[in-house]
Amino acid sequence: MDSVIRRRCLAHLARSRILGLRYTSTTTTTTRPPSARPDLPSSKTTSAVTAEPPPSKPKNVSAPKIEDITPPKPVDLQRYHISDPPTPVQQTFATRYFQAPSTPPIHLWTAAKFSTIPRSPYPEVCFVGRSNVGKSSLLNAVFGRPKEKIARVSSKAGHTKTLNAFGVGGVNRDTAAREPLKQLSSGALVVVDTPGYGFHSRQEWGPEINKFFEKRKQLRKVFILIDAVHGVKSRDLVLLQHFEDNGIPYQIILSKVDRIVMTDSKSPGAEKLTRLVKKLDKVYDEVEEQLRTLDQGQRPKKRDVLAASAEKQIKGLQGWGGGAKIGIEAVRWAVLKACGLDCDEQGNRRVVEGLEIQGEEEEDEEVVAWKPQR
Repeated sequence: MDSVIRRRCLAHLARSRILGLRYTSTTTTTTRPPSARPDLPSSKTTSAVTAEPPPSKPKNVSAPKIEDITPPKPVDLQRYHISDPPTPVQQTFATRYFQAPSTPPIHLWTAAKFSTIPRSPYPEVCFVGRSNVGKSSLLNAVFGRPKEKIARVSSKAGHTKTLNAFGVGGVNRDTAAREPLKQLSSGALVVVDTPGYGFHSRQEWGPEINKFFEKRKQLRKVFILIDAVHGVKSRDLVLLQHFEDNGIPYQIILSKVDRIVMTDSKSPGAEKLTRLVKKLDKVYDEVEEQLRTLDQGQRPKKRDVLAASAEKQIKGLQGWGGGAKIGIEAVRWAVLKACGLDCDEQGNRRVVEGLEIQGEEEEDEEVVAWKPQR
């Protein structure tokens, strides 16, 4: 009898152990009184079974486009078709040339008639445009001295009534010379501000300015300003056609471009600026379409078109303004290159050889020769 009872107890114990193992394997948390036997299940054992939520499907999020996270390249603001854009070294070279403390811009002469313009050995460029297009303001920005207002600025159309020349750059100036033109030295250039044409301009100025364009031997290039908002007008096309017919080198600059790439007083971020530059691209396309009338049915001619602002700068984006106003570095570089005073990619400047005084009556003399530094 004792053996039978013992076998039943062992069998019961075995079943209890098996049930206990199965029970604990299906629970995540088990509490047991300290006094309970480890080999028997406790009547106070509780189970907390929690179901984990199914894994959520990943959302279909597209990666940002490169143009949305990368600031536009500096050359995107300008449209170069035939020239190479200036490198950062060349931009710095141009800035130092125009803003050198030892060679500030000086007023050289004022002339209402071509015959009264003094003779000069220095290369010249001139800036033209419709009345109130912002020539004088742009020149002050190019000179790097907007507060000094070397070129007179006025909100009244037709304020500039004469040709005004300014000397820039050079080395070892003769400050003791009485005549401003004689203060300049080798490596200098002359910038000429012209009266505006169109509304409130005087008709009699036209012939005198045309004489300057056609007969001034020192003139290397004409920079014609076109309002970026209003585009090319009929007067602009007439003047450009005159340049084409007479072989006068010219460079188009879209002025007041800040009204397109800066819609408020704050500098736009990279993403917003990218969208605004696309708007500027449409302006470029419209201008180039209008310029095709100059080709007179011939194969379309490639032309560089620059964009600048005398008022605003875009902060925080390398090459989009920096310490200068928008596009001013590009204008400075174009002026130096036109005058043969630019530098190579390493910053090695050119030197001037064979300076000669030139005047309109000297029909047979050769132009000033410019030779790169060896």
